[in-house]
Amino acid sequence: MLILSAVTGAFWPVGEPTLFRVVSFALFLAIGSVNVALIFYVERAFASLRARDEQLALINQELKHRIKNLFSITNAICQQTLKSGASNEDVSKAISGRIQAIAAAQDLLSATATQGASLYQLVGALVTTLSQGRLGCACLARM
Repeated sequence: MLILSAVTGAFWPVGEPTLFRVVSFALFLAIGSVNVALIFYVERAFASLRARDEQLALINQELKHRIKNLFSITNAICQQTLKSGASNEDVSKAISGRIQAIAAAQDLLSATATQGASLYQLVGALVTTLSQGRLGCACLARM
């Protein structure tokens, strides 16, 4: 279509010098080709941006789901620990330690997201965090 337009534009006015027609034909093709290339590039860029937006929306949806799950887990930890009947200080330490253990597990899973973490690593991170928090053993034993 571009070539047909160039031929029509170059040879329509009758009586013009041949050199003028050839130059106008070449110029029309060159400028038209640049325009077509730019349009093609812009369409590919928009398609890439659309794909990236869809990917970000999916990641955002997954993040919302994980945050909701973390709040549910935190609520369950608090409820179960409060039911233990331990002293306020033991309950406070237990809740804090358990939330820190969840954070450590989340850090491990985030750091190893591409290859995954082994169960051994995950349990090790949880136990280390729980033992560093020095939870009241009486509070843990009651659960």
